[in-house]
Amino acid sequence: MNFKTEAQKKVYEKMREYLFTLFGEVNVTTMAEALAFRPSHQSQQGVRYFLRRLKTDGLTKSEAEELQCFGEWEHLMQLVKAHAHLYAKGR
Repeated sequence: MNFKTEAQKKVYEKMREYLFTLFGEVNVTTMAEALAFRPSHQSQQGVRYFLRRLKTDGLTKSEAEELQCFGEWEHLMQLVKAHAHLYAKGR
């Protein structure tokens, strides 16, 4: 993948590592883990910081891209959770 900033690459690599770990084995435990997933406290704090800055001082281009990347990964995790929920219901 091509990344515009190091921040985007960093967020992508963290989430990719998590997803590979999560879906290394698809089984009921993994699906339960997917449904229970929450971003780390550090990630949540980072997003809150960016949102506060967005409303007050504004974000640098790099910060705005990192915030967008977090949003894209959050959307992906919502899709993963929806799929895991449907999979769990079908068992």
